[in-house]
Amino acid sequence: MPYLLFAGLFIWSLGSFTSITIMSLYFLFVAIPAIYFLKNTNFRAWSKSTWALVAFSFVLILSVLVNREIMVEGFKPIAKVKYFLLFLLTIAPLAFYREKVFTKRNIKFLTYGLLLSATVAAISGMIAMNTGFNFLRQKEASIDRNAGLFGMLMTYAHAGALLQVLLTGLLIYRDEVKELISIKIVAAVWIINLLSLYLTYTRGAWIAFAVAIPFFFFLRKKKEFFVTIAGIAVIGTLVWFSVPKVRETFTERQVQSDDVRIGLWKAALKAFEERPILGMGFHNFEPLSVPIKEKYQISTDGIYGHAHNNYLEVLAVSGLLGIIAFTAWQLLWLWECVKRNDLIARLCFPFIIAFMAGGLTQVTVFDGEDIFFIMIVFSIFQIKNYLDNAAAAAIKGKVTV
Repeated sequence: MPYLLFAGLFIWSLGSFTSITIMSLYFLFVAIPAIYFLKNTNFRAWSKSTWALVAFSFVLILSVLVNREIMVEGFKPIAKVKYFLLFLLTIAPLAFYREKVFTKRNIKFLTYGLLLSATVAAISGMIAMNTGFNFLRQKEASIDRNAGLFGMLMTYAHAGALLQVLLTGLLIYRDEVKELISIKIVAAVWIINLLSLYLTYTRGAWIAFAVAIPFFFFLRKKKEFFVTIAGIAVIGTLVWFSVPKVRETFTERQVQSDDVRIGLWKAALKAFEERPILGMGFHNFEPLSVPIKEKYQISTDGIYGHAHNNYLEVLAVSGLLGIIAFTAWQLLWLWECVKRNDLIARLCFPFIIAFMAGGLTQVTVFDGEDIFFIMIVFSIFQIKNYLDNAAAAAIKGKVTV
């Protein structure tokens, strides 16, 4: 079992920035441990944030069933809830086999696999941006913006921002991780990934990264928190006035991006107004976005898409019940970080902030590549919660930990 869990995590690390297909193999390896431990899982040891995510998953399923008459893809979206549920079922086996899965040697393999994946994606994406062809994907590429290996610009940019937050944390807490990984390699990847993130010219991802960094100090070092905010503000101002491309990214996309995005935001709110309790159904706003815009005379541009905002998308597809569960998941996860002071919690607190900030301009919670990354981090974070809750309840049995 521990070998299957590690194999799944290692394959994910290699595919994290290179291929959704490779990442999906994760499920093949962890399915057996997850199913095997289902009957032995200590559900009472699950944290509140875990149960909030269960509730969110249930609401998504219910939204499809209730809206079956208007579901463009029928019941197919229900299968996509697995991105949440199967990860939750790996918490117990990961906790039980933690000493075998997370040995120093294995942690090195997992970390270097992730860094390798990100570096390959960054370099290949930057080369493709300059040549117009991505040789690893064997496909033509945009010469305007760096889309990494995903080929989906926004997806890659927001995943890159989340990774950059974690890399920054490893550099900040380098004394605690220097025996596990090379700080020089982390620093090199930090520089490469930062350049790659810049070349995506994705405003929301830039902002998510910048907003998150001060929160490494928010809980216990208030002075450093405000100093970091001031430092980022100064750097941002200098970049704004000295790099024309940055100014253009923020000021010259009104027709190309801002107007379209605002139209989709308005359409998402109208979808919520029509069906406020359970929305229009999981993954159903995007195919219905054009008819909604035309119905309410928001726009006749014919451009369809998701809401480009996690919160508006959740409102549109799952209504009040969905947004309550989704927001509860994020806030409870944050609170669990506050209650802990271990390295994982200190890395996760700003990571969640980046997840929340990035979600204001892009739907990352339903994007396969991004949610894979988020859920891996979430499930690893939950290991300690599971162990602490099980010990506190003095639970006995095969999964007593």
